[in-house]
Amino acid sequence: MRTEIDIIAEKTYARESGFAEGRAEGKALGIAEGRAEGRAEGIAEGRAEGRAEGRAEGLAEVARNFLTMGFSIDQVSKGTGLSIEEVSNLQSSLGSHT
Repeated sequence: MRTEIDIIAEKTYARESGFAEGRAEGKALGIAEGRAEGRAEGIAEGRAEGRAEGRAEGLAEVARNFLTMGFSIDQVSKGTGLSIEEVSNLQSSLGSHT
């Protein structure tokens, strides 16, 4: 026969195990959501970095072409938006072709 103490103990155990189960489920869900969010942010950052690198490489290519065509460093800088220093470095990497 179940006593009042047994009933209270069963309710307490059920409540505590329910809390533990809920915490475990919440933790697992939080981890999964965190991973998905982190993955999405990483992909977005990677794409943005790739685009920026691609743009920079494209501008450098155009600047090198302008320099080999005889444009001045100032003209290339104005035409590409690259700094004078960046264009000078590109010219140096070309050697004395200009």
